[in-house]
Amino acid sequence: MSYGQLVLTTRGMPFTLNKSSERLVQFRDVSTRYQLSADVASKGSPVGLPGRVFIGKLPEWSPDVRYFTSYEYPMVAHAQYLDVHGTMGLPVFEKGNPSCLGVIELIMTRQKLNFTSEINNICSALQAVNLRSSEVSSIPRAKFSSASYKDALPEILEVLRAACVTHNLPLAQTWATCAQQWKRGSRHSDENYQHCISTIDAACYVNDPQMQNFHDSCSDHHLLLKQGVAGKAFTTNQPCFLPDIGSSAKPDYPLCHHAKIFNLKGAVAIRLRCTRTGTADFVLEFFLPTDCEALEEQKAVLDTLSGTMQNVCQTLRTVTDKELEDDAMKPNSFGGLQMNKKANKRKPMAPRSTVWKSFTKVMVGDTVKAKCNYCGENYCCESKNGTSSLISHLKRCKLNPNKSSVGVCIYV
Repeated sequence: MSYGQLVLTTRGMPFTLNKSSERLVQFRDVSTRYQLSADVASKGSPVGLPGRVFIGKLPEWSPDVRYFTSYEYPMVAHAQYLDVHGTMGLPVFEKGNPSCLGVIELIMTRQKLNFTSEINNICSALQAVNLRSSEVSSIPRAKFSSASYKDALPEILEVLRAACVTHNLPLAQTWATCAQQWKRGSRHSDENYQHCISTIDAACYVNDPQMQNFHDSCSDHHLLLKQGVAGKAFTTNQPCFLPDIGSSAKPDYPLCHHAKIFNLKGAVAIRLRCTRTGTADFVLEFFLPTDCEALEEQKAVLDTLSGTMQNVCQTLRTVTDKELEDDAMKPNSFGGLQMNKKANKRKPMAPRSTVWKSFTKVMVGDTVKAKCNYCGENYCCESKNGTSSLISHLKRCKLNPNKSSVGVCIYV
């Protein structure tokens, strides 16, 4: 405790270093002079990487500590002067005790993208002395069968390939909840597991070979909902876009330093469902060309990218507002948000025509249109047009599996 605040210090704590590296010897000496806030209630006090790891009880790593701001990493100026690069922090717990005892920090004199082997080695060493780092101890029963989930992959791959080839995108990849994939990771805990997302490595298109290492980094580093454009896309039915993902704060996008190393700028993500896989959600993440930095150029790419996706998608569709509301009311739905008190006070919505079970609203240019979930054709859906044109289409749509059961509801 320091002036009534819980702080972290490395002074007097165990350490080891390569004594032949004068840079590391000096950086260790500098580190002992700092106290980092470890109080979740503190505001304005710099927490640094060890503080975030201690408070969040999750590992954090960066390929280059010099990309941090002074608030994110108070010793950043010393790291830049001493040419220190890769860094990683791991929380330490006693077995069976959820309280964090401290943080092990690893510092390197070179850039490093992947810390998997270091994490595994340190976790094994901790277990040998009856300690542990973060890990998920109980995985909830998955709600999606692997067969159903895999049914959508061929079409997702085709969409990613078409987008990258047509618009010269360096990389496109797919995210899903870790629970949906039965994935484990170093950033899991019992509390956050159902809100953790990770890449589907079988649904990725690397158009620029140099981006393979970035994709591998994304695969190793799972995100939480609302982190990065992919995490934010899981909470909305609208595309999520950032013109410069590398400028994000580390807590907002943990892979921002990796993005800087690979000179990635604009990125967009969209949440989709497949008519063949029920309520399984996928988020497709597209990275714009690295030389496409002007906002107007980025918007032009996004407009044409939207058209390409509409032409290629057959069973993939956007998520509707109604589905988002339903998800919010399911306390255990993966990716769903808990229904808050305000939601209970909302007036009930008027029932929609059953025809909307077969159509999804999409943006075509500046116009909202209705896209058939079976054949992909678009129709005007302004209120003055009603649903008569949509009903007529369903009656003649060759791919509509429910031709004989199309219902009509009229509301005045």
